[in-house]
Amino acid sequence: MGSDREATEVFVLRTASGYRVRPAYVAASPGQDVHFVNLTGGRVQIFFPDRSAFGTERKDVAPGRTASITIPERAETGHFPYAAYSEEARDFCLGESSPEVIIRR
Repeated sequence: MGSDREATEVFVLRTASGYRVRPAYVAASPGQDVHFVNLTGGRVQIFFPDRSAFGTERKDVAPGRTASITIPERAETGHFPYAAYSEEARDFCLGESSPEVIIRR
């Protein structure tokens, strides 16, 4: 695990309108953990195109389980996309279309 800073959680879930990632945008600092919680009922694969920002290319998350990454200390500042693929839906999960406020302590 990363530092003693509070971890950020991302939920991958099945809703009436499809498979979603909430929140779609998360803020994290180098050394901080990001937990991906799979609430879909099927296996989810999280893909990280920029390995330097995430320290890995992919995480597999079993149904009802959590997979974590620690943002590397060497990670650059910026916006880095990732993707969540639901094996149950056989499709990629969508993020939110509305902006969100992230309050960090």
